[in-house]
Amino acid sequence: MDNLNEIKLSKEDLFALSSDVRASLLKLIDKKSYTLTELSYELGLSKSTVHQHIAQLIHSEFIEADESRKWHPYTLTIKAKRILHPDNRYKIILLLGATFCTAAFGGIMISIYFKGFMYQGSAHIQKDPLFFLIGESLLFVTLYLLYRAFSILKTDNNSYQKEDKY
Repeated sequence: MDNLNEIKLSKEDLFALSSDVRASLLKLIDKKSYTLTELSYELGLSKSTVHQHIAQLIHSEFIEADESRKWHPYTLTIKAKRILHPDNRYKIILLLGATFCTAAFGGIMISIYFKGFMYQGSAHIQKDPLFFLIGESLLFVTLYLLYRAFSILKTDNNSYQKEDKY
């Protein structure tokens, strides 16, 4: 299996993930950065209880605190992101497949416009601008899909380059 797709978990990691409270913490922090007070409020638990769970998650390297800021907001590590979002590679494959299809159909529509076509019983070649507009639109969709695929790939690669130890 490719090293980028492997997620190595120890007994401590499995213990950290086995708690419903810690799982809820990971899901909350996945949405945005939270401080201890915010997490305590969101979960309806005391700060000391949340702090114990956070300490376990930090020890297992699932979250990290931004020590440079006053209130130390917690964010997910790459390890946690890979556990919570394992399917980004499949998104890229689907986006590239859709990109190929839209590019092909866009090219076909534009070529139909330039070649023209004849209605049955007509002697003149017709050029319908609707084919050109549809083809152009599909090519713009192709560019957008390529942009989305590469932005997901870039995000994944940046994440993997930050931490090579997994």
